[in-house]
Amino acid sequence: MSDPFMLPVEDDPFNFARYADPYPNYRRVRETTPVYWSQLLGGWVLTRHADVKAALLDKRLSAARTRDAQAAQLSEDLRRELAPVDELLGRWALFQDNPAHRRLRQALSGAFTSGLVEGLRPRVQGLADGLIDAARGRGEMDLVADFALRLPAMVIAELLGMSSGDSERFQRWVHTIALYFAIGSLGNAETIAALRETVEQMAGYMRAIVDDHRRVPREDLIGSLIGFGSPDEPLSEVEILSQCMLLLHGGYESTMNTISSGMFHILRDPDQRRLCAGDPGLAGAAVEEALRYEPAFQFVVRAATAALDAGGQAIEEGQQVVCVLAAANRDPAQFDDPERFDVRRQPNPHLSFG
Repeated sequence: MSDPFMLPVEDDPFNFARYADPYPNYRRVRETTPVYWSQLLGGWVLTRHADVKAALLDKRLSAARTRDAQAAQLSEDLRRELAPVDELLGRWALFQDNPAHRRLRQALSGAFTSGLVEGLRPRVQGLADGLIDAARGRGEMDLVADFALRLPAMVIAELLGMSSGDSERFQRWVHTIALYFAIGSLGNAETIAALRETVEQMAGYMRAIVDDHRRVPREDLIGSLIGFGSPDEPLSEVEILSQCMLLLHGGYESTMNTISSGMFHILRDPDQRRLCAGDPGLAGAAVEEALRYEPAFQFVVRAATAALDAGGQAIEEGQQVVCVLAAANRDPAQFDDPERFDVRRQPNPHLSFG
């Protein structure tokens, strides 16, 4: 290997053959090659907590430029086919830099008022109780199929004014949208075609809801997005539709994954199970530990807008930097006994939200 910072494809943790359980490989590269060039991802990979945190705070690393850098790796025909998808998914707040990021974040934060959140709390509790009562009546529960998949779908549907009968449809949408972020998937014409079809369906569905809110204004999440900003500079229709898609995908996918993985680790460890059962006050800390131990999104990508140093490695302008949140969250330099799931962990400065 001529370059000590370039891992062979077979040793890369993002090699699909290794990705079923990436954590041993994250640990290996964090200990031996904490900053390396990934041929699979086409960028520099950071795995240490300090390096990832610094990169996430570095204004020279752009979220908005990431899609351009990745699209540049595609053929002209594939880029053309992907353009309608990028027009909506690429406008998510998390893919923007300031000031656009700040504006969209303010719009979303303003939509989630304290009144909305508090008003939603008893409804979410009622939905959760209903799913548990139904399982009790059956005498069994598949935690993923009967709860983790269903509860987030029901809550997000209500938040966005969607029909509860359409929850299975938007679960399919969410799973297809995940391909937009999957390693190497955008080099496949069939994948891009599936994404285009799904995005068109989602946009049409959400546009009808937004139009209804314009005809009959109401004080809810979508009403808040419509009313955000000054009359001279409201959110555009594309911005509103895009953020609704972000809430649908992000709210569902991350919550489903966190419920599933968190409960798995609690139930498999008698000590953790006993702690949670004996002290409901640990629920918040248990959620934070679930987010640390298995983050819903393993990594985020940024593009360098200028030459910089990351973890001791020179990064050229235009190169991509992959921040592996999941590896950073188990860095022993930051966390005591990081491979142990512990609902009593304090402090817990995980980076799962980027």
